Amino acid sequence: MGIRELESRILRDARAEANAIGERAARERDEILKAADEEAEALYQRRFAELKSRAEDEKKQRVTLQALEARKSVLAEKRAQLDSVYAAALSELENLPEDRYRDLLVRMLVDAAPDGTGEVLLCERDRDAIGPRLVEDANRALAAAGRPAGLSLSAETRDMTGGFVLRSGDVEVNSSFASELQSRREELEEKLVDTLFGGA
Repeated sequence: MGIRELESRILRDARAEANAIGERAARERDEILKAADEEAEALYQRRFAELKSRAEDEKKQRVTLQALEARKSVLAEKRAQLDSVYAAALSELENLPEDRYRDLLVRMLVDAAPDGTGEVLLCERDRDAIGPRLVEDANRALAAAGRPAGLSLSAETRDMTGGFVLRSGDVEVNSSFASELQSRREELEEKLVDTLFGGA
């Protein structure tokens, strides 16, 4: 074999080897690119799913917060309306005509004094305007019911707009209109809510 043939053969083998290496390199490159594409797609899908889930969670939270705010607003409005009803009731009680006002206090005193005794404390206005007659009428009602009639009018007054405080020794029963309405408020509130708002 001559040198030229040897050179040709070496060149042929080298070209064949180079082609084989080039094909292997191209296949490896394609495999690497395919794997990179698959990994990128998987990463994209994971990230997309995470972002979608986060967006849905945030949306749910916003909807929940908006619903809570709306509920708080509705409850605040209901509370304001109920407060208005109680304020109107208190005002109506405080502004009854004198004879009806006194009759109401007499009934309340008879109920508040089971043993028929005690010291009646009024607001300054009521003590001066109706105090003596109120206590006299209450004692008369107690006697008519066959109970002791030992109520007395106190020289002391209390800071209230209507009703009374009944003191017996160290015990005081606050029967001011504000206190009476407040104590009945809880038991009446459900009925009022149903009446005003249809049970809502």
